[in-house]
Amino acid sequence: MTENEVYNRCLALLSRREHSQAELRYKMQQNGVDNSIIEKVLKRLDNNNYQSDTRFTEVFCRSRVGRKDGVNKIRYQLKQKGIDVALANQFLAQYADDFLQNAQDLIIRKAPRGDISKLFYNIKVKDKITRSLLNKGYDYDTIRLAFTLLKEENR
Repeated sequence: MTENEVYNRCLALLSRREHSQAELRYKMQQNGVDNSIIEKVLKRLDNNNYQSDTRFTEVFCRSRVGRKDGVNKIRYQLKQKGIDVALANQFLAQYADDFLQNAQDLIIRKAPRGDISKLFYNIKVKDKITRSLLNKGYDYDTIRLAFTLLKEENR
């Protein structure tokens, strides 16, 4: 593929959704494109502001927080997509309050028959919900704080 063909292919991918540089690099390598051409195209896309890892990270974080994924899961997914840890942490820090609220919402949703007062006395149910939140990527401190705040609200 020529440089212009690769550039147009990348633009087509970016027109559908934001991609990280690592994602674009991987997709072009899968198509057998030479690494020197890939790097030229990625630099050109960045210079023309068609591709930005910062913008990708912002959009990705916002969408995943909206799906109520936890901070650890989002951080792992960003790492898989080739995003720098410092950049990921910068955007994830903006959503600290949202993570806590989402954890509380999930606890309420998973409470038996919507009665959260039973959570504080039934260890098995509380542990089951805790495991569920851990699997969604929430850290234990956030989960514990969410339970504490819900308990205080229901006194």
